[in-house]
Amino acid sequence: MKMEIKFAFDSDKIPPKAFKNLMRTPGSYETLKNTIALIRRELNGAACPEHQEAPHITVSVSENGKVAVEISGCCERFIETVRAPFERELKQTAYFTPNMEVIFEIEGAFEPLIFQAHEIVRMTLGRFDDGDKNGKPDINLRDYNAADKGVSRRHAILFWQNGALNIVDNESSNGTFLNDRALEPHVPHVLHDCDRISLAGLNMVVKLRKPVEE
Repeated sequence: MKMEIKFAFDSDKIPPKAFKNLMRTPGSYETLKNTIALIRRELNGAACPEHQEAPHITVSVSENGKVAVEISGCCERFIETVRAPFERELKQTAYFTPNMEVIFEIEGAFEPLIFQAHEIVRMTLGRFDDGDKNGKPDINLRDYNAADKGVSRRHAILFWQNGALNIVDNESSNGTFLNDRALEPHVPHVLHDCDRISLAGLNMVVKLRKPVEE
């Protein structure tokens, strides 16, 4: 039996035109595309060893762009097995919905840096010094004692890849660390909610949040 994937969305809450516009935003479209790729990778050819039945997959999209996967089938033990990769990979990561915020809580700072998901396509983190002819990085950390803490002028880069927000070390002098692990230059790593980032000695926590509706 071949695996079938059904798609669902509440047409009362998301009119077809609004759904089409939602899928045009980078966050929702890339999240949905990444989810389908995950289903194909993990469940292609999957079948219950006892009944030889494929799992039933429903991919739903909420009005705020959140993508969810519902898996059902003949045996609970089989369903638990095929569901595991989704519980692991579809936890809160940098797979943004259009109105989500990415928040950088910098150690010792009173206020966090907040960006809308759609603003972050490719951003450079670093410090700007007077007389720097290359201009300011997209996220200028000068006011956070970046120079004293060893932050390079173009220390690290945030960018989209496969629907997720990644961080990569940009050959910095003193290294970029993710959850206390040193990153190799030019090797991207997906950011997750509450990950700890260290640009040399400047520490911060990244959080992914849906804004509170007024």
